[in-house]
Amino acid sequence: MTIPPGQYYAMTLAGMVASSLSFLGSTAVALAARKATRTSIYQRLILGMCTADAISSLSLFIHPILLPKYVREEGLLWASGNSQTCAFIGFVFVTTPVIVTFYSLYLSIYFFLKVKYNTNDVLIMDNFERPARYIAILLPLALGITGLATHGYAPRVYHNVCGLGDCVIGQVDDCQYEQGLSWYLGWIQGALIALPSVTALILTIMVYLAVRKRLGATTSRFAF
Repeated sequence: MTIPPGQYYAMTLAGMVASSLSFLGSTAVALAARKATRTSIYQRLILGMCTADAISSLSLFIHPILLPKYVREEGLLWASGNSQTCAFIGFVFVTTPVIVTFYSLYLSIYFFLKVKYNTNDVLIMDNFERPARYIAILLPLALGITGLATHGYAPRVYHNVCGLGDCVIGQVDDCQYEQGLSWYLGWIQGALIALPSVTALILTIMVYLAVRKRLGATTSRFAF
């Protein structure tokens, strides 16, 4: 099914505006956090998350141009790339959301340890920060590199972006991506985003309940 020009321009320009705003916001926060990274584990977590988000936002901005030229037949009029540019931008799409999700989880863990147990920053840094940083970066990179090694990046049928999959746009009936390795890699990527997100949500709720309990005790103490 070919995308009408009006729909394509509306969809593409809206995405580019949103991604550019996200890039500017994440870059501004990252630059502000960079000034205090030597003394604050919180600022380092913010820096890592915002840097990955800025890269992801920038890739979303330029991806309509990096799509392979042959998808112009499906109405993607700005596509000017090839299989290599698709693989490159697909690699970024696979790795950066996972990195952002892991750093979001680490922020939840950080606040949980600080609020619930009043843990010292030095203790968190010595026992948590370094291995957590390695996991947040190396695990997504391993997933992305595996996709590159298995030639698992192609324009996705339903999303019009380069990602893990063996399909090409416009060949839904002949698509066999569900039988390939990239299908399993896609599920791994989904799990690496979903599980940390659910864990972060649970920890955030626990922090909220702990703060609410303390505020309630303080209020009742001075009720007079």
